[in-house]
Order: sequence, then C-alpha cells, then structure tokens
Amino acid sequence: SMRSLKSGYVFTALVAIGAILMLPVSGHAQESTVSGTVTDPSGAVIPGVTVTATHTESGNKFEAVTDERGGYRLLVRVGNYRITSGLPGFGTVNRNIE
Repeated sequence: SMRSLKSGYVFTALVAIGAILMLPVSGHAQESTVSGTVTDPSGAVIPGVTVTATHTESGNKFEAVTDERGGYRLLVRVGNYRITSGLPGFGTVNRNIE
C-alpha cells in the first residue's frame, strides 16, 4: 500500500541519519552536542524532520527540526539518550546512543 511504502521509505531515510556525533562542548564538561543529517536512501536531504533526544535517566527532552540541508544540532547533557526522528504522516525511527 502507499502508506506502507511511505513508512518504509521514511524509515529507511531516517535510519540513514548517519553517524550521530557526540562532541564535547568546550568549557562545559557536562554538555555535549548531538548532530547529524537526515537523508533518504538516494542521499537526498530531508528538511522538516523532528529529531528528539530523550535523556534515558531523567526523561528530559531536547528537540530540533532539520534545516534545508537536512541537518540538526542539539545541545544536551552528557549521558545516554533515545533519539526519535519523525516526519508527520510517515512514522518514526528510534535509536539509542551512549
């Protein structure tokens, strides 16, 4: 079905987020940056995707929306996170990072 095709397409696209980077922010040992790019299977960027990082211990959430280049950047506390990415009407992808 078309819905299934869309969901599979976006699922594949969001899995292709690539390496999620945890980079220390200078001067703030308790903070890190989570950043990446959301692309489809052909490598085309996907703007407008909501990316949410949920701190697994506290439940605190940090959210960003991908820009016109498919990129996002979140300033978060150091720790373990569940990253959820989704686009309205398509579904979501979840990934854990430490």
